[in-house]
Amino acid sequence: MGQQAHQVECEVAVNPEEVFGVFANAFRVLEGDNGVCLMEFLIYSSTEQRAIVVKRVPVKQSFLPVILDQINNRLRPLEQVVVPSTT
Repeated sequence: MGQQAHQVECEVAVNPEEVFGVFANAFRVLEGDNGVCLMEFLIYSSTEQRAIVVKRVPVKQSFLPVILDQINNRLRPLEQVVVPSTT
């Protein structure tokens, strides 16, 4: 069996040439071989109805639930915002 995913606190090094990374406003996950899929980060233009790939990252399919959990954890505080009723 594979290892269970868990949260790790550690130092993260960032290449000085990539401090800001690249802008993306969309992504997709493509099926791959041998349990590895490809995440593509894109710049999508609704006016041009096209997207340009800015980064491709191979990811083990078993890692996708961890990515989903991290995204959901970031969105949870937004769900807790209460908007006062106007009625």
